[in-house]
Amino acid sequence: MKICLQKKEWGLKIGIGCILFMITFVFLMQSPLNILLPNGNSATDSSVFKTIALCMEKGLMPYRDVFDHKGPLIYIYNWLGMKIAYWRGIWAIEFISLFVCFVYIYKAAGIVCTRFFSVVVVLICSASLYSYFEWGNLTEEYALPFIVGSLYYFMDYFLNDYISKPRLIMCGSFFGAVCMLRINMISIWLVFCIAVLIQCVHKKIIKNVYEFLWYFLIGFFAIIIPPLFWIIIHGAFKDFLEQYFVFNVQYIDVSLLAQYNTFSVFINDFYIILAILVSVYMCKDRTLFHMAYVAYIFLTLVSVCISGNEYKHYGMILVPVLIYPISMLLSKKVIKEKHWILAFMLCMVITYTIPSWISGLNKMAEYCFQEEKTKTRSDTTDSSVCSN
Repeated sequence: MKICLQKKEWGLKIGIGCILFMITFVFLMQSPLNILLPNGNSATDSSVFKTIALCMEKGLMPYRDVFDHKGPLIYIYNWLGMKIAYWRGIWAIEFISLFVCFVYIYKAAGIVCTRFFSVVVVLICSASLYSYFEWGNLTEEYALPFIVGSLYYFMDYFLNDYISKPRLIMCGSFFGAVCMLRINMISIWLVFCIAVLIQCVHKKIIKNVYEFLWYFLIGFFAIIIPPLFWIIIHGAFKDFLEQYFVFNVQYIDVSLLAQYNTFSVFINDFYIILAILVSVYMCKDRTLFHMAYVAYIFLTLVSVCISGNEYKHYGMILVPVLIYPISMLLSKKVIKEKHWILAFMLCMVITYTIPSWISGLNKMAEYCFQEEKTKTRSDTTDSSVCSN
């Protein structure tokens, strides 16, 4: 009997893994680097990252020889992708990154939801991601698995009081990875690390703070030291500081009106408004985690809007804030006690989620069934490739 149950459990896990695999595959048809469109153009930022990766392959250094103001990890990702395959390899990196993100969304939702509704949460959150993706291969996209993974660990700690040394190391390494992508995407660690400190002080378990900090820093330095060492030994550290820190500070030197206008654009979204309302409502129990979650949402909105630019891909880091509120609406307790919420969520899925996924399926069908696949690059891209 026990063996049969284990086989059934593994069968369910494999089945869910296949579903998440297909969700990832269909979603990433939005990327022009996908395997069904092997010769497509990439967007501006993506092209910059690919160009720097190509320069790295020829022995040049980011920051020192080529100007850009993102973290080194984005260039390393693109370099690794090009090592796999020049046109399709970056898509493989995108696929792994987004698949891990969806797995963590499923696991985070599973803390309060059944398996079925955890998959529904993945579909809802990924539907929201459609409006922000903008062709992909961007720092925000690669930050998602690290942000969502840390959210899962924080949720499990606050809701189930579960933490372990490996998880602390992973959480620190995720923080380091996002710092090596773009440092203004770290709102989740700013809020919840402070919340952990407050809880430890309140429970008078200060010794836990030192243990948590120690293993967190092990993970953090394990990630940031290798790329920084690489930058230092190649004489690009000064240029790195000037471009990644000094230039980015100037980059956000904009008027309050521009920041407010950007804030109004990103908050004017059904999913975000729903997440805020649900999170604020949950604060009625005055638990530390729920209050911290509201702070996390608003700090993330601020970090998205601080540059005053309304680029849609900046909103990708808003997707993780949806996970817990939507999971709570589909949790076992809420579904059992408040049937009208299930009806509301069904209407939301029909109105917002399904149309987004139909659009994604249409995009995949377009690439699968188009007759001419050889001429999908522009003349500009063709000529630049030839010149290299």
